[in-house]
Amino acid sequence: MLYRPGGPDLAALGRLGVARVSTGSLLFRAALGAALHLTDAIGAGRDAGLPAPPGYEEVQALASPSAT
Repeated sequence: MLYRPGGPDLAALGRLGVARVSTGSLLFRAALGAALHLTDAIGAGRDAGLPAPPGYEEVQALASPSAT
């Protein structure tokens, strides 16, 4: 099942019998949108209002073999 913002949440999909949910290109498009928003904010000299990105240690921990 393809997840769509504004559509049924994961609990509702589970009640319908859905066992596997895909985000398709949503994560990529969300990251791209955030990058463009941040670029515009930096260019305009304003705060982007985005959450703080994960630190390098957190990213490394996510990429470590023990994280899977």
